[in-house]
Amino acid sequence: MAARQSHGAARMRAARALLAVLLPLLLALGAGPAAGQPAEEDARPRAPIAGQLTVLRGEARILRADRVIAVTQAALLEEGDRVQTLAGSRAYVRLRDAPPAAAGMEAMLAEFTWVDIAALRAGPSAAPLSLALGALRARVRHWATPGPFVTSAAAAIGIKGTDFVVVVRKPEASEFIGVEGLIECVSRSRPEFSLRIGPRQWGEIVAGLKPNPPVPVPDALWAAVLRDFAFPVP
Repeated sequence: MAARQSHGAARMRAARALLAVLLPLLLALGAGPAAGQPAEEDARPRAPIAGQLTVLRGEARILRADRVIAVTQAALLEEGDRVQTLAGSRAYVRLRDAPPAAAGMEAMLAEFTWVDIAALRAGPSAAPLSLALGALRARVRHWATPGPFVTSAAAAIGIKGTDFVVVVRKPEASEFIGVEGLIECVSRSRPEFSLRIGPRQWGEIVAGLKPNPPVPVPDALWAAVLRDFAFPVP
């Protein structure tokens, strides 16, 4: 009897030792998808799907409530997500259509870019994209709402065209480059100050200051914009 009890105690100690080794691994696996795997396989949406994130180079992260999801290929985006691109990364965001208000919404994200994905509702609403830091190129085929399409801490960008670049180096200032059509940039701290920017023009809004008129984009900068923010070929 004593031998059986001793043997049982030994098995219990071995089981506890194995559990101590495996439990941290299981918890880590449950925290999010492994690098290189499509994150949508493990994500369980708790909010409406907003679109898809595709990492073209490097790595991006999705911050979703209390989760951090590493993405090196593709992942579904939910409303309320924040996307962060890491050093040397390049990522593409395709937002779902929201008929009849909007269609064909997409963005190219540079490295070290933080962008929030808002609700995609018809009619006046929060902008689908809010750029906290970094640079993105946004393009939309159809936008029928009176609200802005992209916001930053310094400005709200209304669409009177389809294609533009926004750069945020610090929260109190936002820079803009028009690619096609027109954009209307309004200061969030002083709504009476605004800036209309056309194709191949650069402008900036700084919190509290009246903006200067837009200026032409030099050849070298224009070539870099078209190269570095080129949308993937369908």
